[in-house]
Amino acid sequence: MLTPTLRNLERDGLITREVFPEVPPRVEYELTSLGKSLLLPMQALVDWVATNWEQVKKAQSRFDAIQYSGGQTAPRGQIEAKWQKQ
Repeated sequence: MLTPTLRNLERDGLITREVFPEVPPRVEYELTSLGKSLLLPMQALVDWVATNWEQVKKAQSRFDAIQYSGGQTAPRGQIEAKWQKQ
């Protein structure tokens, strides 16, 4: 999974890959300027997650609590009624 992801990032121009002819083989990756331009937007996403993670976990718990057996969700009216009780 890691190798295809790194290859895709290289293809997209976000990283460079340098292979060293050693035994065992060694490969180094580095962010390109395009890749570095993603650092600030990615930090904003990390900050959003840190700020909102508790709300996300509560929403997941509410959703999971209303699941019927077999993976089917409750009809919409039942979902809304259960959320209003909380």
